[in-house]
Amino acid sequence: MNNEYNNNLLKALDLSEELKKIAHKGLSESNDDNCIQLFGMIKDSCYKIKNEIERKVDRHKKANKWV
Repeated sequence: MNNEYNNNLLKALDLSEELKKIAHKGLSESNDDNCIQLFGMIKDSCYKIKNEIERKVDRHKKANKWV
């Protein structure tokens, strides 16, 4: 496993956190049910992405593949 791959995981984690912030803002500012549903789906997806990335990072660290 190379360092660039690990960096990509960290970048994806950062992006999911940023998208989650946008979703929270969209939920609080929206007055349209369809948009509320969309931002809710985005927020839920961000949590799933974050959890999966954290599992991958943990596996890499346990396998000494985290550089």
